[in-house]
Amino acid sequence: VRAQAQGESEPSPLYYQHALRDIIGHCLYGVDINPMAAELCRVSLWLEAIEPGKPLSFLDHHIRVGNSLLGTTPALLAKGIPDEAFTPIESDDKEICSRFKRVNKEERTGHRRLFAATTEPWERLGDLATSMVHLDDAPDDSIEAVRNKERMYEAMVHSGNYLDGQFWADTWCAAFVWKKTQEFNHPITEEDFRRIEHNPHAVDPWMCNEIVRLSQQYRFFHWHLAFPDVFHVPMANQEVENNQTGW
Repeated sequence: VRAQAQGESEPSPLYYQHALRDIIGHCLYGVDINPMAAELCRVSLWLEAIEPGKPLSFLDHHIRVGNSLLGTTPALLAKGIPDEAFTPIESDDKEICSRFKRVNKEERTGHRRLFAATTEPWERLGDLATSMVHLDDAPDDSIEAVRNKERMYEAMVHSGNYLDGQFWADTWCAAFVWKKTQEFNHPITEEDFRRIEHNPHAVDPWMCNEIVRLSQQYRFFHWHLAFPDVFHVPMANQEVENNQTGW
């Protein structure tokens, strides 16, 4: 539009670079399990988005480290721990897997509401989408403004509701890769999962530590928590656009 107003056939390099920086800072998202790959991606985007007189854009909230293939969704969380979580994998004891598969099925069908939460779990996460939108809309045309965006992001991902939601989702994933052996023979079942849903702090320290360790080892990645402004989870009075995922 500016190019046409000035009688130019193409926008000037200055306008082009300004638009490119704006797009890179607001419209691109990426995930990689390798922290170095994520950092190299940020550096590459910074080099593309350099605009005279402007600092490097804040990209930590859009370029994330995680396993894009190993995570959960609101729809899966609502259904609880599935029987497939007890399919034996490498070094698992098949007898223990079979036994706890039966236990899990009994808990899911007969005692599911024992630790039922009073609200849907994603409602307790707070309005993450709004927080992310505010973060995106915050100015980044000075070093102090970029630092302010960094502080906003750190406050969001370290909030109690976000950490509780992250831990609950990590628990669901951990059930699949939990060691199911004689030496470590108490895997996560539906009852454990619903207890954590009801109160993330109502879990034995050894189980909490193992969930955190597995999360760090496998880098569980939950799209609706990482990018809530894109994979928006509707509230109780809103329609779900994608029934398969729940967002």
